[in-house]
Amino acid sequence: MSESSLASTAPPPLHTIRSHNSAISTLFVSGDNERIYSGDVSGLVVITSTRSIRPLASWKAHTDGLLGVEEWGEQQLITSVCSSLRVLEKIACP
Repeated sequence: MSESSLASTAPPPLHTIRSHNSAISTLFVSGDNERIYSGDVSGLVVITSTRSIRPLASWKAHTDGLLGVEEWGEQQLITSVCSSLRVLEKIACP
């Protein structure tokens, strides 16, 4: 690929999701592509619908910054920080 074929600017975003006031430190998209799980450096987790691009749920999962958030099977959600993992019942979202 030649340099002349590379784009000189990034394409414009289709959507901008502003659910966090702190820097996002982890992001996970569900296996069925229905939900985006995001976590930030303040410990906040937000679940966003990929259909409506609106938050479905949010909560303070940890007091420290999140390193990861993922679905585990059909019923659990895992959050992690430097020194601990939490396994939670998955929140039923509309």
